[in-house]
Amino acid sequence: MQSPLVRDRLWTAAWCAVALAFPWSNAFMSIATGFLGLVALVELANPVRRDSEGRYSLWSGWALVGVVLLSACSAFRSEDAWVALEDARIKLPLLVGGLALLSGRGRSVLPRYASPIILKCAVVSAGMATLSVVLLDVLDGSPYGGRMASRFISHIRFGLWWAVLLPWASRWLSRSETTIVLILALVTWFWTESLSGLMCGLWTAGWWAPMLLQRKADWGFNWSESKTGVLRLAVTGVFIAVAAFAFRMSMPSEYPQAESLPRLSSDGSEYVHYLNLSLIHISEPTRL
Repeated sequence: MQSPLVRDRLWTAAWCAVALAFPWSNAFMSIATGFLGLVALVELANPVRRDSEGRYSLWSGWALVGVVLLSACSAFRSEDAWVALEDARIKLPLLVGGLALLSGRGRSVLPRYASPIILKCAVVSAGMATLSVVLLDVLDGSPYGGRMASRFISHIRFGLWWAVLLPWASRWLSRSETTIVLILALVTWFWTESLSGLMCGLWTAGWWAPMLLQRKADWGFNWSESKTGVLRLAVTGVFIAVAAFAFRMSMPSEYPQAESLPRLSSDGSEYVHYLNLSLIHISEPTRL
């Protein structure tokens, strides 16, 4: 039987691989997810005795596995079975996550020292990806930024990844380190125009924002009890809802005049404008 120490290191290495690969490439992420799946299968086949913590539920694992199985079973009633199977293939990382939860059998498979290590791997990797995006944009020249600036993964996933990292950084990292994480997150959100990442980051501000007000800079922010955390999350959610409503009301409510719209894009392609739910086709020879 494998020793718990070796198994703990395998779990830590697998999750570190996922954290390092996520911001860079879907191919790297697939390899890291496969490694995590192998470790989960080893744990399921040859479990190591662990102390019960009661934090991870078997229902969560079965729920993730059920989502993938439901997508696969939909191939039997779908008009296009291959599309349904492709949807199940895309959801395979959820299956791996479900297996990882099930392998713990209601216990934590990660040692206590592993969480800060995994988080630091994720922050360093995401930070390097952000700096690489900005540097490559500057080297290419204007226009700078925009959703296409996220060269490695989609700007939505990249922005959401920083929104996920911020609360955990406030838990495990020092105030100065979490401030750096916040700066990198803001650079990513605004440089890649990731509105979804910005909104989710603001929504979770009730967890990570109090860290910035602490006097001690050597310790991370200790999350309060669940009731206080839920209250802070609700207050932040109300703030985001009000801000989103104000943003929506500030948007123009009238359609522009067709004559004022550009006819051709910067590369010479012809524009097709949809105004008042009717098609206005401004025809002009395409310039190459």
